[in-house]
Amino acid sequence: MRNYLGTLRQVLDFADLDPNPARDRRVKLPRREQNIPNPPSAAEVATIVEKRSAALAAGDPCPRVDGHEIGELVGLEWGDVDRAHLRRIRNGKTSAVRRWILVPEWLMEEIEATCPPDDRTALRRVFPGAGRQTIGNAMRNACKAAGIANYSPHDLRHRFISLKIREGVPVTQVAASATAASR
Repeated sequence: MRNYLGTLRQVLDFADLDPNPARDRRVKLPRREQNIPNPPSAAEVATIVEKRSAALAAGDPCPRVDGHEIGELVGLEWGDVDRAHLRRIRNGKTSAVRRWILVPEWLMEEIEATCPPDDRTALRRVFPGAGRQTIGNAMRNACKAAGIANYSPHDLRHRFISLKIREGVPVTQVAASATAASR
C-alpha cells in the first residue's frame, strides 16, 4: 500500500495537481503488522545440523555458532582465533572495532578440527568457501530435507537471544551484544 501511495503521489505531482490529494494529511494507511520472530526449537536446530549438506558440514560456521553475525564469521581468519576465543570484528564506516568473544571448549575443538595446525596461517579463512548465500541455501535445504519450517541464519540469532533472556541475562546486556554483532 505504501508503495502504491508513493507512486500515486509522484504521478499527481508530475501532473502538477495542486493540491495533491494523495499528500493530504487525512490519508491514513493501515498499520503494519509486526512479524514476531519464531526462532527454531532445540530439536529443530539439531535437525538442521544433522541434515545440512556434507560439503558444508566440515567448514560452515552455521548453525554451530548461533548468536553471531554470519558476515563476521564468514570473514573470520585464523589470526582472529586463539584457544578459547574468536575476535568479533565490526567494520564501520570510519573504524573497525575488535573484541574477543568466549567460545565454548567443545565448539573450539570442532572449529580447530576443520584445519590442521600447520595450515592455520593468520590470513587463512576459518570457514573457507562459506558465504552468506551458501550458508542460507544450506540451511534452507536442511530445513526442507527435515520437513520443518524454513529458518535462516538470522533466526538462530533470535534463538540465541531468546535463550540468553530466559537464562536471566539482563535485556540491556543482550541488546548491547546483539547490536554490536549486527553492525
